[in-house]
Amino acid sequence: MHGQTAKSIACVLLFCACGVQTLSAEAPPRWQALERKGTLAIPEGQSLVELTLTKLADAVNSDKLTASGQMRGRLSDSGLRALALLTYLGAGYTSRHGKYREVVRKIHARLVKTQDKDGCFSKDLLNQGLAGLAASELCGMDKEKRAAAQKGLEFLFRQQLPDGGIPAQVGGKKADDLTSIFAVTLFKSAKIAGLKTENQRAQSLYKWMRSRIDRRTGKALNAAGNPDMVTTAGIALGLLNFGIPRNDPQVVKLVEAVEKDLPAHRRPDFLYWYLGQMLSFKMGGEVWKKWNAAVKRATLDFAYARLEGPDEPLRKEVRGRIPGIIKRMGDESWLVREEASKEALAMPHSAMRLLRPHLKHKDPEVVVRVESVINAKMTARTSDPYCLAMIAQTLEVYYRYLPIYGVRYYSKL
Repeated sequence: MHGQTAKSIACVLLFCACGVQTLSAEAPPRWQALERKGTLAIPEGQSLVELTLTKLADAVNSDKLTASGQMRGRLSDSGLRALALLTYLGAGYTSRHGKYREVVRKIHARLVKTQDKDGCFSKDLLNQGLAGLAASELCGMDKEKRAAAQKGLEFLFRQQLPDGGIPAQVGGKKADDLTSIFAVTLFKSAKIAGLKTENQRAQSLYKWMRSRIDRRTGKALNAAGNPDMVTTAGIALGLLNFGIPRNDPQVVKLVEAVEKDLPAHRRPDFLYWYLGQMLSFKMGGEVWKKWNAAVKRATLDFAYARLEGPDEPLRKEVRGRIPGIIKRMGDESWLVREEASKEALAMPHSAMRLLRPHLKHKDPEVVVRVESVINAKMTARTSDPYCLAMIAQTLEVYYRYLPIYGVRYYSKL
C-alpha cells in the first residue's frame, strides 16, 4: 500500500464523507459574480458558461444530444446525457432550483429511463460511471431521487476487479483507466450525497491507483501500459479526492508532469483540460495560477479559432463600421450601447477577429459588451455537445468549490 496504513485509509474515508459540501444555489448569477483571488471573473449574465448552457438546452429540448467529437466511440447517449446533466449541476442548477430546472428534470428522466432493474445504465462502464456520477450529484443537491443513484453506484462497483480497478465493459477482465478514475469521483460523490457505500471498495480503488504510477517517469500508465497524461491527471486527482496529502511524493511527481504539459488550443484534449483544472485547483498556489492561465487561454483560443473559421475577406464597409460600434458601446446612453451591441451581433462571424483586440479596451463597459458578442457568436458556431459540456465544466471549477471557502448559503450574499 506504498507506506499507507489502514489508519490513513480510514482518514481518507472520513474525508470523503464530510470534506466537501455539494453545491446548491437558488440564484446562480449572484454567486457567479463572486470573485476570489486567482479565479476568472465572469460578468453576470454574460458568461461563456451561461451561453453554453443555453446551447445545450436547445440540444436537449430538440432531442439532438448525441455523442460526437473527441469521445466518439467511447461515449454512448447515456454518458453524454450524464455530462450534460453534470454541466448544469456544476453551474448550480438543479431539478428544483434555477431557470434550467425543467432541462435538468428532462435529462434526468431520460437517463433513468435507460436504467434497468439491476441499476445498469450502460454495459459500457465508463458511461455507467458517468451516469451514476450525475445521478449521485443530483441526489446530493436536491436531497431526493436516491433510488437511481444508489442502484447505479452498486451496479458499477459489482464489476470491480480483484486488483481494485473497473473494466471498460461488463464482464471485462482488465481494468480501464478512465472508468476507474471516474469510479473514484463517483465514490466520493456518493459519500457526500449520503448514499450507502462500502469502504473496502475505496481501499481497493486506492491500491489500484497506486499501482498505475510508473516510478521511472513519475506518470501514470493507461490501460495499454503506456504513460498517459489524461491518466496521470486523473490518478493524481483521485488520490487528492481520497484525502492523500498534496506533498505525497508520488502526487508531487504526477503534478509536476501535468505542469509540464499545459493546455494548448492547437492540440485540444477537453478531458485532460478538465481533469488538470480540477487537480490544479485542489493543489492551489503556483500550480493553480500557472494552469489556470494556460487553460483559460487555450479554451478561449480554441473556441475563437472555431468561431473565425477560414480567413474570409471582409467588405470595406464592414471594417469601417467597427470603430463606430466600439465608440457607441461606451456611450453614456444605455439605449445607444444596446443598439451598438445588436449591430455587432449581426455582423459576420469572421468580423469577430476585428473585435477581439477590444477585449483589452480601457472602458470596462466596452470589454463586457465585446466579450458578450464574441461568446454568443462562438457558442452559436459550436454544435458538438461534448465540446460544449467539457468547456463549460472546465470553467465551472471556479464556482463548484466555493463552499470549501466558506460560502455556505448563497441567499445571504
